[in-house]
Amino acid sequence: MSISLAELLAKANIATPLTQNPGITGISDYSSRVKPGNIFVAIKGYQLDGHDFIPEAIANGAAAIFAEKNITSPVPVIVVPDTRIALAELSNAWYNFPAEAMTMIGVTASNGKTTTAFMIDHILSEYFPATGLIGTVIIKDGKTAVSADLTTPNSRELYEFLAAMDQNQCSHVTMEVSSAGQQLHRIHGIPYKIATFNNVSREHIDFHYLEKMI
Repeated sequence: MSISLAELLAKANIATPLTQNPGITGISDYSSRVKPGNIFVAIKGYQLDGHDFIPEAIANGAAAIFAEKNITSPVPVIVVPDTRIALAELSNAWYNFPAEAMTMIGVTASNGKTTTAFMIDHILSEYFPATGLIGTVIIKDGKTAVSADLTTPNSRELYEFLAAMDQNQCSHVTMEVSSAGQQLHRIHGIPYKIATFNNVSREHIDFHYLEKMI
């Protein structure tokens, strides 16, 4: 798949002037995984700052950079207030807004997310041919299941999983939504139809934003 940068930005509703309009072949927030034609989104983490890896991304063939500050670069640099939000918006547009075709169910809590999500998915599976599940233990795309790395994947991976579920004709997707998943905008852009808020402990109370899900 390839799309021009201008076309992708228009799909993602990101308005910015461009002096170059390269073809885009994908999106990455890992500089070491950048392939020729990819957009590299520089994410500032708790320990590492993706902005420090922009030269590596360009060396690997990045066609454009999303950053939170101006940098000198031979490829277009789009400066945004929050690159985590930009990553979600770009990924959502890249995968053609897959969540909109399915009934999205979010399960958030300090404890019990996995049990609740499995119970909901099990019930749905009795009534619908294909359902999706995203959580701490597994990610099920309607055909296969793989082990999960994070309770709530980062937004680029999340939208890739949702695209597979849409392609596999999943009608419903149940997903665990962690405190970090909300705080770090991993679920940005997902139109939840149903949200459950089971409980919250003191360690998570500052990180829950239920309004992001409903």
